[in-house]
Amino acid sequence: MKSFASLVLVVSSSFVLAACGTGADSFCDQVCACTGCSEAEKADCVDNFEDGQKVADEAGCSDQFDAAVSCAADELECSDSQASVDGCTAEGEELGECAGKPIAVGTNGCDAAIQRIVAKLESCGLDVGGGEEPGEQPECTTELAAQAACFDGCYSAASCEEINGQGDPDNLNDCLISCSEG
Repeated sequence: MKSFASLVLVVSSSFVLAACGTGADSFCDQVCACTGCSEAEKADCVDNFEDGQKVADEAGCSDQFDAAVSCAADELECSDSQASVDGCTAEGEELGECAGKPIAVGTNGCDAAIQRIVAKLESCGLDVGGGEEPGEQPECTTELAAQAACFDGCYSAASCEEINGQGDPDNLNDCLISCSEG
């Protein structure tokens, strides 16, 4: 089973998770009904949902946040203890454009960026694994989330040729190095 932290409603090119209603409790209740999360994981989900909602509110994007969550709630499917959502790309992109950055709901910024990077690598034909669950992960601080978002930006801007080593990787490498130094 995928870890609870890997489930995410990411406002970028796709949604991976959602729940019914726009409140954090109902959102996370539906997710947990599917994934079987622990009380601690549910509490993290609620906290992260509320953080995403706060970011959207502060950016003046409350309506877009509500539309994205509502769409995802309508599209939620649960299979083998995994929640997934297809069909809310436009709503997610509108929220991300309004806020000026992707907004993660139900996960932290680190996990959201990692999910987007994995999706980009897979779209370029790379096998990123998926075997064993990772061990204990460091806490996602504001600094780590910013660095993960920077890495995500590097991969998003890179072509598959650059990522696969078939083109000139200098731009991607320089970008990744600047994220590591900043």
